[in-house]
Amino acid sequence: MAKRPVSAATRVVLISGLFVLLAWASVPSAQDRRLLDSNGYVRDDAYARPLVPAADQKYLKIDGLKMKETLKEVVAISLKSRDDGNKYWGRIAGTKDEAMVHDWAEAKVKK
Repeated sequence: MAKRPVSAATRVVLISGLFVLLAWASVPSAQDRRLLDSNGYVRDDAYARPLVPAADQKYLKIDGLKMKETLKEVVAISLKSRDDGNKYWGRIAGTKDEAMVHDWAEAKVKK
């Protein structure tokens, strides 16, 4: 039995259908949209909180959301460097922004 060649029109229809299917699958459902903030990111309180086994209860004091807030403070120093117009922005060694991070860390430790 000989294979029939697939016409160009058939290929276009199949590929177009694939793109439509992929686009439809990427649209968040109403339930998914409730989990997003105004910027389209998953809200911090929407993340799943898994059950912690008894042997790992001692790790519950490690709070990921608190760690995220601390990280945001450090990143804010980098973003300030960028917003100040520095061509090479961030917490680069030898810059005033690196000194700001050291001062921030020292204040956190003293606190």
